[in-house]
Amino acid sequence: QKGDHVYVSGKNNILDFLEDLDAEKLRDIFGVLEDESHLKSLLLPLDQDVNIKIGTKLPNRLYDDLSMMTTSYHLGENRKGMIAVLGPTRMSYDLTLGTMKFFQKELTEKLLRDYFNEE
Repeated sequence: QKGDHVYVSGKNNILDFLEDLDAEKLRDIFGVLEDESHLKSLLLPLDQDVNIKIGTKLPNRLYDDLSMMTTSYHLGENRKGMIAVLGPTRMSYDLTLGTMKFFQKELTEKLLRDYFNEE
């Protein structure tokens, strides 16, 4: 949609976990992570619950060795966003979920307080 934006951070961290991949596949993964329309199709629709897609459940063969965890946050009627983590299938799902939930809470509170001037 027109007002939707995707912000990507930390994509170089994936290099720490995918040392077995060849350079061409890594280049392709990075290319996909730079394609905002592809990321939107991968992430949308926004769900309130946590969503986990592992390997072949993701829509592109490039992701066979990866997992994606997502959770959304809501800042009122028409303001919402999503936090997503793309990592190796062998990542610690419990630790990642805990970190995402903490970040979700902190981000929601900070945006409401500092950006939207709400408590």
